Amino acid sequence: MEIRLLTSDDQLALERFLLPRVSSGMFLLGNSRTTGIGLSDERYSGVYAAEMWGDDIRGVFAKLKGGRSAVLADTDVDEPVNISALVQLAQENNLAPLMSIAGPLDQVELALAAVPDRGEPALKSREILFSLDVEDLVIPAKLNDKDCFYRTTTLADLDLLTDWRIDYEVTLLNIPPSTISREKTRDKFLSQRWWILEAEGRPVSMTTFNCLIPEAAVVGGVYTPPDLRGMGFARAAVAGSILAVQKEGVAKVILFTGEENFPAQRAYRSLGFRECGHFGLVVWG
Repeated sequence: MEIRLLTSDDQLALERFLLPRVSSGMFLLGNSRTTGIGLSDERYSGVYAAEMWGDDIRGVFAKLKGGRSAVLADTDVDEPVNISALVQLAQENNLAPLMSIAGPLDQVELALAAVPDRGEPALKSREILFSLDVEDLVIPAKLNDKDCFYRTTTLADLDLLTDWRIDYEVTLLNIPPSTISREKTRDKFLSQRWWILEAEGRPVSMTTFNCLIPEAAVVGGVYTPPDLRGMGFARAAVAGSILAVQKEGVAKVILFTGEENFPAQRAYRSLGFRECGHFGLVVWG
């Protein structure tokens, strides 16, 4: 057994480890494909610390340039993966402040315990992991309403979406408003595809995919203004975005939502999503 940093030569080994665990390893898989392994000029490049057994990976902790991180370890082993050692190695080789940890709930808790000096996070959430085979998507009635349709966003939407995203981060992620940059928030909409649901000629909900690769997509950033909630707009927006990527060949969609967010759970189950595990998300402001 060896603990070391992965290099570009380890991409195939990483894929071999992640693909059977795609529901929990989507962020690691998508990011390593997009930016490669190791720090570079790429915005989301990072270091990948792994526990190796010969040529096989047993666990990995990735820390990206901006401080976002993800963890995933094999649980079908006699001796547990040393997640604390993986976190320490990644921290030593990427000095950016740790901003978030995502992964299976128990593994995120172990990673969090390895950074006691980081301080109290703004958000420490227990999430339910859901999965959907796209062919099983239940189309919500809202999408059959002639006054309701989904579309990708345009530059004309940017100011409204930025306002929505800031409210999302403040109210749902508990990030202090004083730490949020409007310019950086706007950049989120320029660096990835977002979808809007319109009803009676005005935007009513938005969604995106935080990771989008041929094997699967991860729903994220779902937001409906408070005065428009409870009307089925969010589930229609999510369904519309799934229909859009289905045309591109994506066959599986994954998402996670808080254990106590019962309205969201009902909405996603109504679309055909089924529970497939528990996820942890820790965010510092």
